[in-house]
Amino acid sequence: MHLFHRTRNQIPLFKKPPKFYSRLKHSFQATKPNFLFFLPLFGLGFLGAAYKSFFSSGSALAEEEKQKNSSEDGEFLFEPKKISKNFLKHYHGQAPIYRIVLTGGPCGGKSTALAQIHRHLSALGFRVYMVPEAATILLGGGCQIRDVDLERYLIFQTNLIKMQMALEDRFYSVAKSTSEPSVLIMDRGVMDAKAYVSDEGWEMLLNDQDWNVVSIRDKRYDTIIHLVTAANGAEKYYTTENNLVRSETMEQARALDLKILNAWIGHPKLSIVDNSTDFDGKMRRVLDYICRDLGLPQSGFEKRFLIQSPLKELPVHYEEFEIEQIYLASAPGTQSRVTRRSQYGTSTYTYSVKQYIGGRPVVLERQLSGREFSALLKQADPSYRVIRKKEQCFLWENQCFTLNYYFITPEVTHVVLEAITTDADIKLPPFISDVKDVTETEEYTSFSIATSGSTSPEPIR
Repeated sequence: MHLFHRTRNQIPLFKKPPKFYSRLKHSFQATKPNFLFFLPLFGLGFLGAAYKSFFSSGSALAEEEKQKNSSEDGEFLFEPKKISKNFLKHYHGQAPIYRIVLTGGPCGGKSTALAQIHRHLSALGFRVYMVPEAATILLGGGCQIRDVDLERYLIFQTNLIKMQMALEDRFYSVAKSTSEPSVLIMDRGVMDAKAYVSDEGWEMLLNDQDWNVVSIRDKRYDTIIHLVTAANGAEKYYTTENNLVRSETMEQARALDLKILNAWIGHPKLSIVDNSTDFDGKMRRVLDYICRDLGLPQSGFEKRFLIQSPLKELPVHYEEFEIEQIYLASAPGTQSRVTRRSQYGTSTYTYSVKQYIGGRPVVLERQLSGREFSALLKQADPSYRVIRKKEQCFLWENQCFTLNYYFITPEVTHVVLEAITTDADIKLPPFISDVKDVTETEEYTSFSIATSGSTSPEPIR
């Protein structure tokens, strides 16, 4: 359906297309095949980044949200305005459904964050669904796991995971049926269960159910937000009185928080929100990370550091991945690519578009099936080098880092350390030295490496 098409008994949203539509139409015509894959997400990101120009500010709901979002110095993370759901429904293809997990140790602020996320995203025109925590349902319903043997305990954890999956799948199905842009907020995700099971028990559980980590960690969810327990950095606020099934001491809460965090290391969009600010600041950072992953305006920083000396084996736990990035034919000013990310013989696939709006980069991503990935490879731009690199994801002092090993030639490898943070000043791990900040240097981005000394891409296996 045309963006401004009027059907019977429908009132047109605009008497004539606004100026931005002609720009959108031109971009669409320039790259119609791969743009169709991404139009729902691109539309949302474009609107979220530019809605100041398109919509009036008279909405009472928007004004209320502005007051709730106001900081002491009068600045806003963003200015929520009611994006017309009727408008969004006119985009071609399926509306996007984002799956976001809120996790972390006890008393981290999940309940408050859930409420604030629901309010803000609803004000922006999304349908927001709150998927409850399966463990709370089971334990609150009378299930007992104390003084049970390993076999019975693994049976409980297996059923907990299956119940969590079923809840998520049913909410996803309902959201999909609406054909409207939607966000599913999960109160914990499947990988949380790993924190409550020994390594041996976890492997037994995965093998018995024929599950693999990549599928249940990376494919099921788009974004993971880990809220650090108040027992680590905000001790005077730690309490378990707001959750009848919780009884951890502060020491136990800190240990559990770290186990949960380690269970999620390796997810491509894991963000950690610690207690380095007051609680309002913590909630703003949660919203900031979510805005980043939804393609909405945000104030986070992506820091990059070139490792200039040979790096030895990391002295901390890390997850390693093989990455393949292929750039596609795109409209001027737009970068689009597909990525294959592999671990343990299993791959995930994503399609991403990067644009600069108001001088700031906006990156939108969607997961692909293997078939979609193969189809999009036909649009590979032969003027770009295929990027092949190794990633090592690790945690240091509540900050996720990614080491990127770019294999330029058999003799040349660039090693770039990356981190996403809401703080301009970032503390680097002490075991990584002799680094150069290249955040403002385009030379060490994947796109620049793909364009420098470009050759025709090698065949994709």
